[in-house]
Amino acid sequence: MPTIPTLKQSFLHTQSRLLSTPLSISSTPSGPLTGPLINEVIQKVNALIRTHNFHLYPAPALRHVAEQIDAHYWAASALDEGLRTTMQALWGAGQI
Repeated sequence: MPTIPTLKQSFLHTQSRLLSTPLSISSTPSGPLTGPLINEVIQKVNALIRTHNFHLYPAPALRHVAEQIDAHYWAASALDEGLRTTMQALWGAGQI
């Protein structure tokens, strides 16, 4: 069974892959920009995107972010539980 950090890492990996999706032309170009020129520009931009995302989203970094999210979640949950317990104790003692 996958752990919560593993699921978070998988989600982050999926999102980084979506950001790495190559650009494409949505319609036939017209005007001063010709098809071959636009194709060349799109190929160069796609190469830059791949390189950028490879360096920006390496697997160890995604794992580290997933672990940080998990740690913050549990820390916030513990704070909420501590606050709830304190409020119940104060309420029960008639101090609120």
